[in-house]
Amino acid sequence: MKRGIAFFFVAMIVSLPGVSSAKTAGPDHFVIASIPGVTWDDIARECARLVVLCPHGRPIADLSARTANRTADIDRSYLTLGAGDPAYSLNDDPNVELAFEHDAAYENGAAAFAIARRTGRPARGAIVQADIEPLRSIQRSRNYGAVIGSLGEQLERAHIKRGIVSAADIAIHPSTSEFRRGSVLSLMDEEGTIDEGKLDGLLRPDRLAPYGVTTDPSAFVDATKHVLATSRVVVLDTGETSRANEYVQYVTSPRIARIENAALLRADAIFAKVRALLGPGDVLFVIAPSGPTPPSFREHLAPIIASGPGYTSNGAWLTSPTTRRDGMVVLSDVAPTILHAFGVAQPDTMVGTPIFEHGSGANIRTLTQLDHASSIREHFASAAFWVIASLISVLAILAFIVFLGRREPFYKPLVAIAYFGLAFFPAAHVIRALHYWNWGLSGAHLGLYLVSAAIAFIAWWLPGPRWAGAVALMLLAAGLFASDIAMGGPLQVNGVFGHSPLVAGRFYGVSNPGYAILFSAALLGFTGLAELRGQDKIPWWTVFALLLLVPIDGLPMTGADLGGILAGIPAVAVTIALGRRWRIRWRTIVAFAVAAVVGALGLSFLDLLRPPDERTHLGRFAATIASGDTSKIETIIHRKAIAALTSLTVTRWTWFIPIAFAVLVLLLIRPRGILREVLAQRPMLRAGLWGTLVAGALGFAVNDSGISIPALALAFVVPYFVLLAVDTEKPRRAAEP
Repeated sequence: MKRGIAFFFVAMIVSLPGVSSAKTAGPDHFVIASIPGVTWDDIARECARLVVLCPHGRPIADLSARTANRTADIDRSYLTLGAGDPAYSLNDDPNVELAFEHDAAYENGAAAFAIARRTGRPARGAIVQADIEPLRSIQRSRNYGAVIGSLGEQLERAHIKRGIVSAADIAIHPSTSEFRRGSVLSLMDEEGTIDEGKLDGLLRPDRLAPYGVTTDPSAFVDATKHVLATSRVVVLDTGETSRANEYVQYVTSPRIARIENAALLRADAIFAKVRALLGPGDVLFVIAPSGPTPPSFREHLAPIIASGPGYTSNGAWLTSPTTRRDGMVVLSDVAPTILHAFGVAQPDTMVGTPIFEHGSGANIRTLTQLDHASSIREHFASAAFWVIASLISVLAILAFIVFLGRREPFYKPLVAIAYFGLAFFPAAHVIRALHYWNWGLSGAHLGLYLVSAAIAFIAWWLPGPRWAGAVALMLLAAGLFASDIAMGGPLQVNGVFGHSPLVAGRFYGVSNPGYAILFSAALLGFTGLAELRGQDKIPWWTVFALLLLVPIDGLPMTGADLGGILAGIPAVAVTIALGRRWRIRWRTIVAFAVAAVVGALGLSFLDLLRPPDERTHLGRFAATIASGDTSKIETIIHRKAIAALTSLTVTRWTWFIPIAFAVLVLLLIRPRGILREVLAQRPMLRAGLWGTLVAGALGFAVNDSGISIPALALAFVVPYFVLLAVDTEKPRRAAEP
């Protein structure tokens, strides 16, 4: 009887949830099939012949594989996947490949002993990574803050076994320089180990394949079968596509497509056999943690395909709260997705969010078009920014020379350049609506400059003083931008001054350059309009219009711009205070700063009240504050400060921007020369200028785009000044109130 009672209580205890012997909730397996170097173009080209790597109606998306460095790199991609946060490693660092099976020879003994020597703890897994400590140190020294191995560590603590099978080496019996084992970085724990896996003995000779080797299908499938028997989260890399992607740089152009297609088909055939091992309770993610791909070796948006529990809708898109856009996810979302599937808490160090299916009508063509548009945008936007920066610099230099000598014959060229510079921003918005990437890179430039010239020509012929055209152009830019943001920002994705899916900094709301454009154009435009109407003080309708900038820029449903609120509230407050002729004291400045902080925190905690799948980074920031983890906040502040200061070193010319800012501040305090005449009896103009300078200076301080923020502010101030100065020297006609 006593034995029966004891057996009953033991059975009850074992059956309780949360006891270590009970199986963790979630899918039977979560399998990641890695196909580095593959694009949607590659898949579309061979889709009819592919079994696993063609979607066939499964949920799909474009995956941004950007890490903590602008240069794409497959090892950093795997490192980012495992951290759930953009991570960093040195370019072409051979040490990141130093992964071994437990008993493999390394440092005059078994690799496991090398790990024990380096960490002070015995290696506990079948796979060990020897470079874990240098990789961990570089995250701290470079101010990125990623906790590498975070995914593996959380799974380890939840007693969920991890396994890996990788055949990416470039030799059958490789030396360490021939290792290609970056995939280990995705599932290793904080000690650099994985529970189960196979790295050796998976290749066979093939004289026609890249490096003369291919993956042995039987050996790979057998190894996968063994790992699936013991592990629930598994990463698989046949190595076929990564070897082809690396090798084609050595072959003639006509052979590139043939080599890539053959590798893709071999990988698909192996994964088809692997999928036969999976059951209805298994989740399969096919992803491409890709670096640059041939033939031009440009960065791509990568494919991601999902199937299994939670991913069953035919033709659905994949999305995540990180992007809030159907068909777009980021690499750092994968780790949170795995943890969410198993009910494991996501650590605060992970910035990604779980991937889920949403909507319908998913198709490869849309994703290939987005990839093409993103690639064109990366080259086009940087060149366009250089053009506007150069144009404004030339305009400032010419204006100084012309007005110093009162050379009237040069006034017309100055006016033309000023109008063209201000028309640049609404023109950029217009060509985005026209899908400029379809015109090619040269066509996009031509279209931007022609549209800018057309808008500038219209502004030239507006009645009233010349600077009335400037006011109209700035209000047009602010209106176009604000209306788009209010509608969810569809024109911000791949906009010239909007969001880049490749960079993956933001996918929604107001970008850092967008903040500078919105506030500079609105502050100068609305105060200029009040000046045109002969107002002695800023009227209340102008106050209302300026205050409206705050919710447009800061509300989670619209702009979701934390840095913009911190900088924008003081800028608006300074403009209104000066425009209403209020005296600004030190306590007033403190009040403006407090209002900015309260506003930013209020909007962040407002976002936190929304459902988790609807929150933006504002809500995640509020959650970090609520958790009391100040280290993450310190890391963010430190990283933004370093990014802002580093932006000054991009070229030596960037140092002229803070100098120009300082000169403008001094001239506003003590106007000299033509500026004294420009500012005389124009209180609205002075208020708008001060507000714009505050927006630019604080924007530099709180946004990681750094010097580009005050540079864009100057792109409005300088042409505006030129037109005002020309009208002061040689009036066209009196202003009409």
